[in-house]
Amino acid sequence: MQLESPILKIQEECTVSTSPVTRCSNRSSQSDSIFMEIKFKNISFWRTKARFLFRILLAIGFMVQSWKFVEMYMQYPSAVELEVVQPSEMDLPAFTICNVNEIRSTPYCKLYPKNCGNPDTDAEFCLHFAEYCHLVNNTKQVNKFYDISEYRHLSRYEQEILGHQYEDFVTKCTIETDDEETNCTSDPILVQALSFSYEIPFNCYMLYSLYKKPYEDPQVVPVSTQIHLRLNLEVSEYHPSHLSRGAQLSIHSPYHVPSPVSEGLFLNMGTVYRIYVRLAEKNLLPPPYKSSCFDYLAQWRENGGTGPVTEKMCKEKCKLEKSLSLYGCAERRIDYPHNETICREPIPNFAKNFRAQCAESCSSPCKMRRYEVQVEEANSEGSRVS
Repeated sequence: MQLESPILKIQEECTVSTSPVTRCSNRSSQSDSIFMEIKFKNISFWRTKARFLFRILLAIGFMVQSWKFVEMYMQYPSAVELEVVQPSEMDLPAFTICNVNEIRSTPYCKLYPKNCGNPDTDAEFCLHFAEYCHLVNNTKQVNKFYDISEYRHLSRYEQEILGHQYEDFVTKCTIETDDEETNCTSDPILVQALSFSYEIPFNCYMLYSLYKKPYEDPQVVPVSTQIHLRLNLEVSEYHPSHLSRGAQLSIHSPYHVPSPVSEGLFLNMGTVYRIYVRLAEKNLLPPPYKSSCFDYLAQWRENGGTGPVTEKMCKEKCKLEKSLSLYGCAERRIDYPHNETICREPIPNFAKNFRAQCAESCSSPCKMRRYEVQVEEANSEGSRVS
């Protein structure tokens, strides 16, 4: 069997046809129409496929971009903005001053005369306190026990009463503003702070603090304001084992109750100091931003103007609460001002055991004020008062 070509068949039909032009043209147009229809269907098919694929890619791209946006949004990115200004006024900082001697000898020896002596009445006195005998060499009755830890038999109230008092310690406190000098109007707030001995706290006094004043604002003063302090160290009241005689000064935010030892300056006896203060303020965004800061000031106001306002003090308060809860006393190296009973013996590995736990519960403050100081000093032997 031989297959015939469609083209030849059309030609034959055209040959035998009585009207060849009409028939052949009709057949030719029908063939072209069928061919174009098939071609159009093929193009439409691939065009539909391409559109469908494009829509899929568009949807995938939209989903990817949406996910990236959500991921970026959940990270809460923030920019750091540094602004240095020189205002004409600023908040008056609070300051805390302490005498580094824990207990005054005169009132202590009146209450406990058996614990006191002098070079004339005690033959071994100068064996224990050779430097004291060399420098002072007087007959005043002073504490004769060698270890300051012996003061621990005193109650916290006795420690406050026998410590240095503000009226004798601060002989001058004035504020000079616009060439007008006035006495300090702030009532001193007694704070018992961790001393250098880690045994007995010493008396410290805060001025211009907002402690327990949650609804008050800091006093605003011109930046040219000067504060003048003159201190009487009462060195004759020192324990004879004290080799350094001086005071501790901390300049801080009015909302903050500091640890003067770790956050302050040591002031030597017989020295004039000029201290220049600059305020540095740091503001962080609260959660869910990456800073994960905590609004300590809001908590401070809720607590009636008490409690920590810095991350460091938050950790120290956490340690204090752990110590009181587990041991019934305050571990001696806790650097948070308190009136609790100090443990008689050190707690082994206390800081190591609770450092990480307390660090997890404390964050950076959302608003932090730090007073940076520049200190100039000059010796002035004539300024000594004892």
